[in-house]
Amino acid sequence: MPVDLGRYPANWKEISQRVRERGSRRCEFCGAAHGAPHPETGSTVILTTAHLGVAHPDGTPGNKHDKMDVRDENLAALCQRCHLRYDRAEHAANAAYTRWLKQVRAGQLYFLYFCDPRAERKEADMQIGMYWFDNDQQRSLLGVEA
Repeated sequence: MPVDLGRYPANWKEISQRVRERGSRRCEFCGAAHGAPHPETGSTVILTTAHLGVAHPDGTPGNKHDKMDVRDENLAALCQRCHLRYDRAEHAANAAYTRWLKQVRAGQLYFLYFCDPRAERKEADMQIGMYWFDNDQQRSLLGVEA
């Protein structure tokens, strides 16, 4: 998947390069060397820079989706295997949602409606994993006219 550099700081390439070089161009989790065969998989190691979502010094929770948070402690040079494993739960949730939505669009499943107890709503809302959709968004996902 291509990187949307618009979500990152203007100097992201320099930041990413610095993070990958600080650990002697090795994965910070497993130690696999960039450009060498991975000790577990045998595939060529390509280091990536991962956002870890580390909490801020004032105790505020971190967010690994905040690509502007480029504190050293929030970034790690990881091989593809470790980066994928670090984000495994998120990848699994996205894949499950995609499969579910494909079934809905094919008419094999129906939307379940219920009210969001956390907010006042005029219409029923639906929760899909961690996503909330109102009725207009549901129709849009299905390609159905209002």
